[in-house]
Amino acid sequence: MLFDYPDNWGGKTAQEKFRYISEKIAESPEETGGYAMLGEYYRAINPNLAYLSYEQAAFYCEKNGAAAEELQSLEKTLEDLRSLETVTVRPASFIILSMNTLDFTRKCLETIRDTCRRGSYEIVVVDNDSEDGSREYLMEQDDVVLILNDYNAGFPAGCNQGVRAASKKNDIFLLNSDTELPVNAFFTLRMGLYADPRNGSAGSCTNYSKWQQLIQEKFTTREEFMAYGRKTNVPRENAYELKNWLVGFAVLIRRDVYDLIGDLDERFTPGCHEDTDYGYRIMQAGYRNVLCWNSFILHWGSKTFFKNKMAYGNIVENNLRKFTEKWGFTPTYYNSVRDDITGLILHDKDSTFRLLDVGCGTGEMLARLQYRFPNAKFYGIERNEKAAAMAATKTNVFCADIEKAYLPYEEDFFDYIVLGDVVPEFYDADAVLAKLKPYLKKDGYILSSINNLLNAVTVHDLLTGSFFYTRQGTRRFTQKRFFTLDDIRKLYARNGYAIHFNLRMKTPHAETSINPAFFDSLCQIPGVVERRQFDECSYIMRVKKNG
Repeated sequence: MLFDYPDNWGGKTAQEKFRYISEKIAESPEETGGYAMLGEYYRAINPNLAYLSYEQAAFYCEKNGAAAEELQSLEKTLEDLRSLETVTVRPASFIILSMNTLDFTRKCLETIRDTCRRGSYEIVVVDNDSEDGSREYLMEQDDVVLILNDYNAGFPAGCNQGVRAASKKNDIFLLNSDTELPVNAFFTLRMGLYADPRNGSAGSCTNYSKWQQLIQEKFTTREEFMAYGRKTNVPRENAYELKNWLVGFAVLIRRDVYDLIGDLDERFTPGCHEDTDYGYRIMQAGYRNVLCWNSFILHWGSKTFFKNKMAYGNIVENNLRKFTEKWGFTPTYYNSVRDDITGLILHDKDSTFRLLDVGCGTGEMLARLQYRFPNAKFYGIERNEKAAAMAATKTNVFCADIEKAYLPYEEDFFDYIVLGDVVPEFYDADAVLAKLKPYLKKDGYILSSINNLLNAVTVHDLLTGSFFYTRQGTRRFTQKRFFTLDDIRKLYARNGYAIHFNLRMKTPHAETSINPAFFDSLCQIPGVVERRQFDECSYIMRVKKNG
């Protein structure tokens, strides 16, 4: 039976219906009924999602050997949906690069065939001069469009080759060869892409990646990872987080968006930051990058890319310079997500509140907060025009210099104002705190992070005759002022604020253990601050208005 509705189905709210269907799929992720119900649910809401749901129902109908009339009914529904102009779902072309990864490539292809419906995809593999039998294996695969290079073209150029060989009407799915697709990973990823017409690309979470897409759970075996995927890859509420970019190990791009933006930028050959660049280009064109936390793909990681760590580090640094020259800002600085700061938020996940991030960069932290607190409202101020334009694709962002601009907000508007590492960049921090004070609610908080001038590395360098600025850290080149703990306390006190909570931030690079004897001697000098002040990298504080 395709539909198995409970009693009083007609009396349930849309949210209750969705939750019931989601739970039904989670209980039986390879059964037809839940997906057929999901298709019926979406028919009047989002025909694209309805189509994908019915297609997944048909996939499991075929796989489980269901009655012919059930499959015929689903095929008729799919045909009817395809006739609608509102249905724009396309098959996807998997673009996979191969280079001496035979065993991984074989497993990758097997999981694609096992978890995706025929007709919903094609496989394109670009082999970069493998010598491990990969080429011979791939030539035997009758469902693979194969390109054989007699040199290593690198990641950007290799992907571009694959796209040019793919069906011109298909969406593009860049997928590493050292990945495996658990049950429903491709389905939930496509659902994320087509959930909103503003979505230009969708990416999966994984076990091996940049931290921004990394799951928290730790497993050791393939079976555990695949079981995790089976449990995770189901439709659910609030599954999507907007990102500046998606890691290129698994990113699905809408064909019309790819055609508009063009190929990956080959200046980043052999690889690194080409995916960052592509994500920014998608946002620049007015579309969004969506991380699907309900699409887990197993990634074994680093099987083809740069075994030489020094060479890899040089490539990363060179491509970071190229990115900065191209975009006018450094992504590592403007993409910051400070979970240590936002961890000081006192509201629970379902609360309604307002938060302003001063110096929000490209809005990456605001997007993370919107995912964590879907009912809250988030705002940002950013003076870098290019970064602010990117942030504005995600939330309410005002491009201005906080020290000069009139603020377009009502008084007592914000529950939180975030000052994440920006206070040392102000010419007049006192004036900024005075300007912000009327906009903070009586019971609101400033969430602040300020670097510690007395951290061990800086003090050691100063007392041994050295001081230099860095791109990040406690001596950023953007800083105008420097603070000790006493300076921070006085700054807030004289502007009518009280420190409500203080979290000292330690790192292995800012501890007195870098030279214990040096600091043993230093701390013996009368009047020198307590040793732990040298151990702190920065001070993270929750600050409240007096009165």
